[in-house]
Amino acid sequence: MRILFWNIRGLGGPGRRKQLVELCQMHDITLICLQETIKDTFTARELDRFSRGEPFHWFWVPARGHSGGLLMGAPLSAAVIYQEDKGEFFQSLTIRNVEDGFEWELINVYGPVQDDKKREFLQELFCKIHSVTLPCVVGGDFNMVRRVGDKSTGQVNIRWMEAFNEFIMDTSLLELQRSGERYTWSNNQVTPIFSILDRVFVNNAWEDKYPLVTAQICTRIGSDHNPIIVDTGGRPSKMPTYFRFDPTWLT
Repeated sequence: MRILFWNIRGLGGPGRRKQLVELCQMHDITLICLQETIKDTFTARELDRFSRGEPFHWFWVPARGHSGGLLMGAPLSAAVIYQEDKGEFFQSLTIRNVEDGFEWELINVYGPVQDDKKREFLQELFCKIHSVTLPCVVGGDFNMVRRVGDKSTGQVNIRWMEAFNEFIMDTSLLELQRSGERYTWSNNQVTPIFSILDRVFVNNAWEDKYPLVTAQICTRIGSDHNPIIVDTGGRPSKMPTYFRFDPTWLT
């Protein structure tokens, strides 16, 4: 099973949609979690094109003006979805795997850029995680750093860095170590600034189920954020491909 977390920074244009479908095809993505879609709604036709006709469960949170927006998708051939939840800064699906009946929760996160909303964000996510009784995965764009070295300039807000680490400790979450590129975000300027804003966490019960889990930072395409792919490991030699690029999508 492979899970994609990506701040896609706008899913309205055909170019960005093409990038999403090609990325999912290349890496045999099973579940998708997108942040900053900057869309209020999705049509059934749009979503059907994302999955190329495969039956999918789609769940989205509308954008707020010209920012935000969350989208999650799960193939019905691999996952039974029996609960949705959402807040201002997250959305979640409660999943039962078709293959083995394993039940777990997938939480997609988009943290605020504004400092005056970060306390509210951490409190909402804290309450959500403490309400979860199943194994869980929590990932996305947190817009917060854990260490001074998480930003190439070394200039970080110590107060929010410490609050973020305290939140992680209080929720007993375990961060998945990433391979690939060091940073997950760039400001794309002539003299760039890099930072680690995107992360994936799991609880002990989920790690016990998937002890071979890995997280890979992929090459940045289109968005100023790098996609992160979580791979549970131990995959069979042949997996169904849920996403296939359709050139007519651009017309």
